Amino acid sequence: MRFSIVIVVVLSLVLLSACATILNSRKSASIDIDCNVKASTVRVDGAIVGTTPTRVHVDAVDESVISVEADGYAAESKQIERYLSGWFWGNILLGGVPGMLIDWIGGGMWSVDEGEITFHLNPLD
Repeated sequence: MRFSIVIVVVLSLVLLSACATILNSRKSASIDIDCNVKASTVRVDGAIVGTTPTRVHVDAVDESVISVEADGYAAESKQIERYLSGWFWGNILLGGVPGMLIDWIGGGMWSVDEGEITFHLNPLD
């Protein structure tokens, strides 16, 4: 009987490890981009992804930079900050070091918020 309980506990810990990888719903985010200068070029990490207004998608694994530019205006950029997922700390209770390693390797330990960013471009002098 005691051996069965130990087996159930060990299997539960193994199966429930990597909390953030399994439960984190913010592995990527959709961010609405707008600008005071309509039809401005939008870039994510240097790659053109559209013109304003638009929606961009960023991964939580890497911090991204969104920039907006238009002819005759100074370009503006914003870094999208990632943060440690609260689910990552669930590994302390359920998965221990193996769960933390899985979340770290797979990128599940990071989250990024969805939302909107409005850029204000200033005319060049």
